[in-house]
Amino acid sequence: AAGQRAREEIAEIHLRIRGRKCGADWRARTANACTGFSGAEIEVAVTEALFNAFADNGREVTIEDIERAARATVPISKTMEGEIKALRTWADGRARPATIEDDEPAGVKVARNVRVI
Repeated sequence: AAGQRAREEIAEIHLRIRGRKCGADWRARTANACTGFSGAEIEVAVTEALFNAFADNGREVTIEDIERAARATVPISKTMEGEIKALRTWADGRARPATIEDDEPAGVKVARNVRVI
């Protein structure tokens, strides 16, 4: 599952790709609604919210639509919790993490250059 900062960035990317502006409030609220979600699951919540808004007389999507779509989704981090925990235990000391968590020590730098075309 993505950390808070990563979820904010992922939400912004998927909203921008679909022509929607995403302010700090939207990023934070989407990230909070999508706690435990992978990047793909955040994309699904954004897409579902857009489809639902369009089906409702073509209105513009709201942050509430995204929060509603997120509540209707059970992330894989919950459905496969035991398997993920076992894999993390096995990987500890054997593998390198794919991402750095939000609470990494100061001084750790992560490249955050994502360009949407």
